[in-house]
Amino acid sequence: MSRRLYLAGPDVFSPNARAIGAARRAQCEAYGFKGLFPLDGEVDITAQPPAETAELIYTRDIEMMEAADGCIANITPFRGPNADDGTAFEIGWMIARGKPVWAYDNHGGHMGDKVARWPGMGANPRFDIDGLMVEHFEQTANLMLTVSVRFSGGVVVSRSAADPFDLAAHEECLALAASFEGWPAQPGQ
Repeated sequence: MSRRLYLAGPDVFSPNARAIGAARRAQCEAYGFKGLFPLDGEVDITAQPPAETAELIYTRDIEMMEAADGCIANITPFRGPNADDGTAFEIGWMIARGKPVWAYDNHGGHMGDKVARWPGMGANPRFDIDGLMVEHFEQTANLMLTVSVRFSGGVVVSRSAADPFDLAAHEECLALAASFEGWPAQPGQ
């Protein structure tokens, strides 16, 4: 049985979400994995009230994460200099379940650099525009994401790409996952 990878990230919000999901799943297959993309078996968001739709999406995504053996997460900044909130939650869920996570960032640089470059965030990489300290641990994202990914056995790949949904770093994560020897045992092993 091939290992299943939950494919987290803000990709689901892209106008090309289905194509991105298909490309990520195809890359997974090329490395011997089955990719589980959050839009697989998409929910009709017009069929019930918004609160019920939200609960249905949450439940379905949790089921997919539970069925997965690991995760590859796109932590490229989304709607600001930080990773998508939902992706951060999904990384935490997977790590709490003892599943390895690999993450990638297509923006490149450290948190302080990202905050300083982000429009309206201020020019001092040590503090944001509100005077709040920006962590300066030479991490591409919040340390709770990057350190937890490493402690799970995974790696954070950071590169600068013009497209936040560029898949070169995703493929690099897949290559690392394919050589990973710390997978939890699958049923029947």
